[in-house]
Amino acid sequence: MPAHAWYIARVSRRPGPLWVAVVAFAAAVFLAAVERGVLELRGAEASWIWLDEVAATGRPVAFYAARDIDLRNAPDSARLTIAADEGYRLWVNAVPVGAGAAPTPTQADRYEVTELFDAGLNRILVEGWSSRGAGGVLLDLEIDGETALVSDDSWRLFRNWNFNLFYAFEGLEAGEPAKVWGRPPAGRWRLGSRARQRPLIPPAPPGLLPVPPMQIRNLGSTWSSLADRRRLPKVGPVMHFDWGRPVTGVLEIDLSDVEVGTALIYFGLEAPDPTVDRPDTVLVAAPDAPHWYAPYPLRFRHLLVVGIELDKPPLVIPIAADTEGEDQVLERLSAPPADQDGVFGLAPPVSWMQVEELVWDRLRGDDAEESLENRHAKPSDG
Repeated sequence: MPAHAWYIARVSRRPGPLWVAVVAFAAAVFLAAVERGVLELRGAEASWIWLDEVAATGRPVAFYAARDIDLRNAPDSARLTIAADEGYRLWVNAVPVGAGAAPTPTQADRYEVTELFDAGLNRILVEGWSSRGAGGVLLDLEIDGETALVSDDSWRLFRNWNFNLFYAFEGLEAGEPAKVWGRPPAGRWRLGSRARQRPLIPPAPPGLLPVPPMQIRNLGSTWSSLADRRRLPKVGPVMHFDWGRPVTGVLEIDLSDVEVGTALIYFGLEAPDPTVDRPDTVLVAAPDAPHWYAPYPLRFRHLLVVGIELDKPPLVIPIAADTEGEDQVLERLSAPPADQDGVFGLAPPVSWMQVEELVWDRLRGDDAEESLENRHAKPSDG
């Protein structure tokens, strides 16, 4: 019996009209939740997992979680369901499946992945990331209608990017065990509705090359108004990229020659103003990662990267050969709308506030590490 029902029964020795009304209302809410799929993942065996020790630091983190599954035969059907806080990128046997980003996930994503699994050993790889250190990844694999694999402490986690992680020909013994937060619902995670069906990431159209920007400006040294308004020194990595026209595709940022940190990413058909606009997403990459990809395809002209200086220009990977095709792919693959169920009908706001403060502190020349430690320091007993 749920705790609230036990309490009502305890204080209401006699079933008066109010008690009957409350029980009827609770039953109606429960049945509606089942019908909408709100409780769909709560009975599953999957657990929220994460990298141990990093949650308490508050520092941005990205890592890789891997798990192998040995199949006697190629499956007739395979379905992957995943949720992550703040973001994820998913591969099966080195093939990109999907990606997502949500500071407070209220829905899980579901992918039909039958064609990606073969007889024999198969590898599932998840990149999990969070701009504030704390986060969680939840995953369930269904093979031929039965749960075959879930996220739990059997997964192995890796703090650095490695090419061999994508393929099952190298074992996972070098990884560390996953930290298990618990099963849904756990902590602040309340998946508000049934998992949404997502299409797989399509390959780039043949014959179409990635599109570089036409103009590159380092605004950290030239945009004096930005420095004055934010009290920044007139140096620092604030980079503006202009494609000269609207482009549609997936943004790729080369990190091979970059001292990877954390960056704020702004998109727009007009030039973004970081003194007014909020970032559209954040760049958090694992050490040694050669590239970073935006979680969803976008249509934009201007890109602002605040926090890291890029040696190579970012590229936009096309998603279709013409505007009509681009519109169709955008409709299928763009960021899903926020779940309006939320809690009492209120969807949580999207916010990267903590990492914004961290990046701007670093640009101002403040001791970002010290301020971060102060925000996460435990209060003294005195």
